[in-house]
Amino acid sequence: MKTLRASSMDLLFKCAGSLHNTEAVRVDEENEAAEIGTEVHALLAKRVSRWPFGPSALSGDSDDVRFLYEAGTRWWAAHGETIPDAVVETALSWQMTSGEIITGHPDVLSMTLKDDGWDIAVVDWKTTRLFDVSYHHQMMCYLWLSTFRAITADKPFAKFTYIVVYLRDIDPDTKLPNYELVNVPPDMEVDWAARFITKVLLWDGVYRPGKHCTYCPIHIDCPARTKALAEGVNALVGRADTLPDDPARIVAAYKTMQTVEKAVKDLRAAIRQHIEDHGPIQGDGFDIVLQETQGTDVIDPQKAWPVMNGLLTDDEVAKCVTVQKNAFLGMVASKTPHGKKQAARGAAMGLLRDAGAVGNKQQKARLTLIRTGVEDE
Repeated sequence: MKTLRASSMDLLFKCAGSLHNTEAVRVDEENEAAEIGTEVHALLAKRVSRWPFGPSALSGDSDDVRFLYEAGTRWWAAHGETIPDAVVETALSWQMTSGEIITGHPDVLSMTLKDDGWDIAVVDWKTTRLFDVSYHHQMMCYLWLSTFRAITADKPFAKFTYIVVYLRDIDPDTKLPNYELVNVPPDMEVDWAARFITKVLLWDGVYRPGKHCTYCPIHIDCPARTKALAEGVNALVGRADTLPDDPARIVAAYKTMQTVEKAVKDLRAAIRQHIEDHGPIQGDGFDIVLQETQGTDVIDPQKAWPVMNGLLTDDEVAKCVTVQKNAFLGMVASKTPHGKKQAARGAAMGLLRDAGAVGNKQQKARLTLIRTGVEDE
């Protein structure tokens, strides 16, 4: 029996291969970004639920967690009143007649029964650094699942709304996170469910590799991706310094390069993990080992400060040290009462700018692939 999560819907609509290919090796990668997201969601759930906890609850959290939590708190203070009877992390599920179980846990769910029918709203916090990613199918799945909680009331569905809040994307004027609000016409959830059945559950068996492969649980063992990698490497080898005349071929080569780079990174990580677990890999007259490297000296700034002052002038000391912006602002915030931390950070940066201490280090422009067409939802 297969269980599908709402959070996987946008990936499955692009390619449902990971759902139906049960033989492929699966990878469930853990990373710091996911851990931070989990922590921020838990704190915001308490905030929306009016759970009584004070500044000390955040004392052990990283600057990143505090920043994201405070951004979500400001957004909820500004917009929470428009979302009545809000409940958090509600477990939604439905079993299809074909046996699959669809589950979802929206961050915030509001279901209000009015004279003309049900008003349903869903809010989802996003801690990602990517703001051009679509979450349409995840949010539609939440709305669709929520209808089964109200279907026994024998009332129509008058209004559907979903809101995606990008906690890192702060509006410089309002100081609030930017968000996407979509009003979904009644009965559109029925159309979405029909598309879900056709495109995902009744998959046509065609793999559709692309940028989304990065997030696929079978990306290291996907037959289509493996074939694309082989073709891509063959196309790149021997002509890395020569660009084709056709711009479309350059774009295709660039996309191949991105895929190959990700595959190399994954393979390197898998080999390292294998050696850590089982020891060196021997074959073809070579050993792959983890070779220890000699460490470098690290100077403790606090203990070195009196020594440096005794040997150097202030100007000479300044040339030896670098002030880490995030660490400095984090220390300023740690000495400031909860609710005033963001203002304290801004005031500290203002003082530094007034002192002429803030410059700007230009970064080399980064190659970026930007979609110019309309992607199929």
